[in-house]
This record gives sequence, structure tokens and C-alpha cells, in this order.
Amino acid sequence: MLRWFRFLPVLLASYLPACGLTVSDVQGEWTEGTEGRLRFAFDLAPDQEALSPGTEVHVLVEGPGSDGAIDVTSGDPDVATFRVERFCTCTSDVEDRYTVRSIAPRQSCLASEEKRCENVVSAFAHAEGDTELLVLDDVGELLDRAKVKVRERLLDE
Repeated sequence: MLRWFRFLPVLLASYLPACGLTVSDVQGEWTEGTEGRLRFAFDLAPDQEALSPGTEVHVLVEGPGSDGAIDVTSGDPDVATFRVERFCTCTSDVEDRYTVRSIAPRQSCLASEEKRCENVVSAFAHAEGDTELLVLDDVGELLDRAKVKVRERLLDE
């Protein structure tokens, strides 16, 4: 039933390169949302705790409801704004032959395939401050939120 979980690294590897992420970028970087429904992985350096003004990072979102169509918004658009992109794949595992192919979100898979969609959020940092990444379901109800800090990053001299 949930056999596709064993292929999650393959699924991630199939769509993450399109947005500049690799599976190794997100391993160990997951944090729970403040509502406890979703998990978020920010594409930040290990020693980086905040976004820097003028930068863009990608955020993976995982959890119940996150594989459906979602929308994102900012608690304070002066600090950071967000955009979501949806990536879908069709997978099949027939006679120990596993295949993955990318499709558009509105496309269907063949009867022998399973459709899986993921959402990748782009975060655009504008100014120092604190805000929240708000994740909404397809009817505008809040699924979860993640705290986002934007700080000037001081470089060692």
C-alpha cells in the first residue's frame, strides 16, 4: 500500500535537481511546523540559522495534506515572500523493475503507475526581521506554518 516510501530517495532525486536541491541537501534538516502537521527543510548551509536579505532558498514541505495542491503566503511580505512549485512523478514497480517519470501536475499516470506530487517552496528574503511561511490547503485553510528569520550574515575576516 505505502510501498513507494522505500523509493522516496529516488523520487526526491528525480525532481529536486530541477530546483537546485539534491537529497543530501535536505537530510537531517527537517524541522516541525508550529502547528505540528508539516515538516520543513530549508536549503541552508549547516552553520546558517537564517536567510540573508536579497537571497532565495528552497524549502521542502512534507506531511499530511502537503502532497495536494497547496498555496503559500508570508506573515510579513516586507521581510520575505514565498512561491510554491509542484512536481509530479509516475512510478511503477512491476516484476522488480522500478521506473519513475516526471509529469505535469494535471497529467494522469498509466493504470500500472502511481502518481506522487511534491511541493517545493521558494523563499525570497527581502529585509531583516521575523516572519512566518504559511502553508494553506486548496480551500485556503491553514495546514501549518514555519518561523522564518532573515538576518544579515557576517562573514569572518
